[in-house]
Amino acid sequence: MASSMAALGVMAGEECDIGSFRSITLEAEEGFIVMRQSRHPDSNLILRGIADSEALVGKVILYGKKAAAQLARA
Repeated sequence: MASSMAALGVMAGEECDIGSFRSITLEAEEGFIVMRQSRHPDSNLILRGIADSEALVGKVILYGKKAAAQLARA
C-alpha cells in the first residue's frame, strides 16, 4: 500500500509541477495515516505513521519528518 501511495504522490507532484514527493497525509473517519519518504544512500524507504482521530496531525507529521531524517542518516 505504501509504495502505491508513494507512486501516486510522485505522479501528482510531477503533474502539478510542484517538485518531488516527500509525504502524503490521509484523513479517515477514525484517524490519520502519514507516509513520508526517507532517501537512504542504499535505498528509498517509506515511513508510515498511524494515529487516531484525537491526534494532532501536525505533531504526527513533525515526528514523522524527524524519524525519516534519522533513517536517512542511519
